[in-house]
Parts: sequence; C-alpha cells; structure tokens
Amino acid sequence: MKTKLILTAMISLMFSSAYAGAFKTATDSVKAPEGSPYRNSIKLTPMRFLLSHPGVMVSYEHHFGKRFSTELSGALLYDIAFVGNEPFPTSGSGYQLSLEEKYTLRPGKSSRYVSVEAGYYNIVGNNYTESTNLYHNDSFEGDKRIYYLAPKVGMEIHLSSHFVVEPFVGVGVKYVEGKFTNTSDPTDVQKYERWDVKIPMNIKLGFEF
Repeated sequence: MKTKLILTAMISLMFSSAYAGAFKTATDSVKAPEGSPYRNSIKLTPMRFLLSHPGVMVSYEHHFGKRFSTELSGALLYDIAFVGNEPFPTSGSGYQLSLEEKYTLRPGKSSRYVSVEAGYYNIVGNNYTESTNLYHNDSFEGDKRIYYLAPKVGMEIHLSSHFVVEPFVGVGVKYVEGKFTNTSDPTDVQKYERWDVKIPMNIKLGFEF
C-alpha cells in the first residue's frame, strides 16, 4: 500500500512538473516584452539641421523604473543664412537647454510614451540687412531668448539590445523676446516680444547602457 502511494505521488509530481513547465513556456511566448534592461541612454538628433534654429544636439536619459524617466538635452546652435537673407535674418548662433519628463505607456521593444518638455534658447547674431534707399543699407544685429513648454508623444523602437530609434512630435507654446540694433545707429533699437506655437518634431538615435 505504501509503495503504491509513493509511486502515485511520484507520478503526480512528474505530471505536475511537466504541466507547470509547459504552462510557463506557453505564457512566456505570449506575454508582453519587458523592454530594455538598461537605465541610461545617450542620444543624438542627426536631423536637427532641418529646424529653424539648426545645431548639434546631445541628450541623456535616465530611467527610474520601467515607466518614468528624465531626459536632459543641450544643443549648440550655428548661424546660417536663409535663401536671399533679405528681409529675413540669419538663424543666429547660441545654445538650447531642455528638460523632459517621460511616462512610458507600455514598456517593450516598441515603447510608446507621453512627456512634457520645458526648454530655453539663447540666440545671438541673427542679423539682417534692410535697404533704406538706392545708396544705403541698414544692418541690424539681433539677439533673442525663447522659453517654451510642449507636451509630446513618441516611441522608442529598439533595433538591438543597445540601439534605439525615437521619433516624436508635440504641440506647445513658446514665448519669444528679442531686439534688433542698427549697427550704424545704436540708438535705433527694435524690441519685440510675442507668444507663438511650438511644434517639436524630429527623430533621435540612441545608445543604451
């Protein structure tokens, strides 16, 4: 009797272990991916030259768990002249700083997220020339500051265990203040300020570690 009970228990245990293993394999094959195991990433924005204030941007992101993360970005802006350059000013040189708080909706190999980005531009040298008559042109040197706040949506697509592509788009507001000073007459200063729409949209390439 004891032998039969021991054999029955052993057979039951074997079938239970086999069933548990099969169930785990089946559930593992259908469960959502856990996402990247890395908490840090460095990103570049190679298409930044297409913006109205072109430059070289580098970003650093740190994940606080699977859903929340903070991203810091900095850009060096370089001066380019628009086609014709009259009456439009050049883009100006300077820098941009931004802070972005992200919330991942569903961690995985393709992670969608929502975020809010706050940033600041400091731009100098956005100059232009104005024709006052046939014999004289007035040259104006400009500088301006931009403050903005923009909600965004985006997606982090993992190409491999370390490399990620991140397209994003958003709509927000920005406040612009600046001035143009006549190089021939420093007392001729044109100040301005305005509210405008901010539409951040680009693609980042990142390396996670």
